[in-house]
Amino acid sequence: MKLKKLTAFIVCFLFLLNILELPSFNVKAAGTPKITYSVSGSVAVGQDFYINVNAENVADLFGADLTLKYDNTMIQIYNDQVKVGDVFANMVQGDDYSFGVQDATADGLATFSLLLGDKHKTGINIDATPKSLFVIKAKALKAGNLALNFVAGDPVVETEKVNSRVKLADSGEGVINFTIEQKSISIFNAPIEPVQIKSFIADKVSPQVLGTATTFTATATGGTSLLYQFWVYDGAKWTMVQNYSTKNTFIFNPSAIGNYTVAVYVKDVNSTKALDVSTSVKFSVINTPDPVQLKSFIADKVSPQVLGTATTFTATATGGTSLLYQFWVYDGAKWTMVQNYSTKNTFIFNPSAIGNYTVAVYVKDINSTKALDVSTSMKFSVIN
Repeated sequence: MKLKKLTAFIVCFLFLLNILELPSFNVKAAGTPKITYSVSGSVAVGQDFYINVNAENVADLFGADLTLKYDNTMIQIYNDQVKVGDVFANMVQGDDYSFGVQDATADGLATFSLLLGDKHKTGINIDATPKSLFVIKAKALKAGNLALNFVAGDPVVETEKVNSRVKLADSGEGVINFTIEQKSISIFNAPIEPVQIKSFIADKVSPQVLGTATTFTATATGGTSLLYQFWVYDGAKWTMVQNYSTKNTFIFNPSAIGNYTVAVYVKDVNSTKALDVSTSVKFSVINTPDPVQLKSFIADKVSPQVLGTATTFTATATGGTSLLYQFWVYDGAKWTMVQNYSTKNTFIFNPSAIGNYTVAVYVKDINSTKALDVSTSMKFSVIN
C-alpha cells in the first residue's frame, strides 16, 4: 500500500509541475528563493565537467523538476551519471526520496525529477548558502557559449535552442516561486601541445634485398589531429610517395637497388604550414646478397686457461644483408646456448668448473628463416 501511495504521489506531483497555471504558494524564508547554476571541472573541448543546479533560501521544498534543452553538438550529457545534489542526498533522513531521469539524447532534451517519500509531512528548508539539487555530468564537444536560459514555458516548444525550466513544489503541492540566474558557460579549446615526432622506424633493418617490402611507421604527439606525408630520396631527387593523411605508415618497396632516404612530414590538421615537423631514415636496397660465410673464429687466449680466467671469442663472417650471431658451449655432457642471436659477434667465456669444453658460434642473415646459415666450433680446456 505504501508503494502504491508513493507512486500515486509521484504521478500527481509530475502532473502538477507540468501545469503552468498552478496557484502560487507564498513561502516564508529569510531571503528570496533563488535557483543558480555553477560549473566545476575544466570546460575545455574533449573534457568532462559538471553543471550544478543550486537552490538557496527555499522553505518546505518537497519536490524539484528540471527540464534542460541543450545543444547536443556542444555538450554530451551522461544521463547514467547524473547525481542527486546535496539538498536531497545529505539533508534527507534515510534517503527517503525518489529520483527520475528522462532523456531524449537525439533531441538534446533531458528531464530530472526529485520527490520526497510519503513519510515526510514537511519539506526541506534551505538557507542562504547555495546547495545543489542536481549535479549533471557533461562532456564539452565544441567551443562556444552554452546558454542556460530560464524559460517559463515548455523548453520543447521554446524558440531558444538552449534553455531550461525549473519547478519547485512544497509539501502542500503548491508551486514555490523563485528568481533564477541566467548562465552562460564558455567552452574553450584545450591548449594544443606542439606536434612532436617520437619515433620513425622500419620493420626491417637496412640493407634489404630488392623486392622486399619494408614498413615505415611514424609515431607523433601533440596537435589536435595529425596528418602524415612520406617522401623518398633516391640519391638524385625527392619524391612524395604518400600524401597527407591520418595514415602513419608507409610501405617502401623500390624498383631499383640504391641508397635511399625515407622521410616523414607531420602536421596538425589545422596547420597552414607545409609541415610542422619532419625526420628521415637512411635505407639501402641491394641485389641478392652473397651467401653467409664464416671467415674466422678465434679466442684471445690459448687453451688451456686457469679456472677464473675470462676468454673472449670473436667470430668474423661475411655475406648476407645483416648478420646475427649465437653462441653455444658443450661441457662434455650437454650443449647450452650461452648468448642468443644478436649483432654482437663476441662472447666472453668464463666457466665455473674445470673441464674440456667446446665453444660454437652460429651465424645467419637477419632475414633467414633457418636456425642457422653457417657454424663452426673450437675446443677449449680450463684447468686448476
